[in-house]
Amino acid sequence: MSRALRRAAVPALVLAGGVIARGRLEIPALLAWAALASVGFSVSAEAAPDLIVYAGFVFGTALAMLVSGTAVVMGIVGFAAAVSVRKLDPGRLGTQCVIAVLLGFPLMYGAIAVGLPAEGALPWTLAAWLALVLQLTSRLEQGVPDSNSRRLTIGTAALSIALVPASLVWPAHASYHGAYFLIAVFAELFLLAAATRVLVGRTYRVSLLVEGAMLVGLIALVAGRIG
Repeated sequence: MSRALRRAAVPALVLAGGVIARGRLEIPALLAWAALASVGFSVSAEAAPDLIVYAGFVFGTALAMLVSGTAVVMGIVGFAAAVSVRKLDPGRLGTQCVIAVLLGFPLMYGAIAVGLPAEGALPWTLAAWLALVLQLTSRLEQGVPDSNSRRLTIGTAALSIALVPASLVWPAHASYHGAYFLIAVFAELFLLAAATRVLVGRTYRVSLLVEGAMLVGLIALVAGRIG
């Protein structure tokens, strides 16, 4: 996923997180402020160390203050984590896990903005899981040393396949509506197709399947709460 697309996705994910948490297709003022604050934090975290960093951080903090103290704290924590992870080795699994958690965090931030953080745990976890699979498939596309290839292949396929039952059982336990399951099945098919391609060594552009699963999965989460 390109940096520009990731930046654009952050406020959209915050809004989606709030909608999922509330179970209503409405955007209250606090959620809108949180989405705008996320723009400042995300731009600041990824910018070079210049005026943009400080301006983005101040912008994000000021808007988060309109939401709640928790939104300010969590926004600053997310910003600090995003800055810190840039200094780590991107090829290490630990770094990729941290990045995956950060990529899914906007969904939780939206839930925090509307005062329902517990409702953000499920979307955050599933999104982070998918983000980790995306990073691993991207690494396979780029090529890895032969000594690591088999381990990475098996790990990526296992994570992809294990996500399928997890994405069914947990939402069912959380009483998501039937619309979720009708839509999510397509995301799961994308995941299974990605896992199959990885296992047979056909990794060319396999990350597109995972990105498709992410988009369809997000639609399913929203539909499953407001349906």
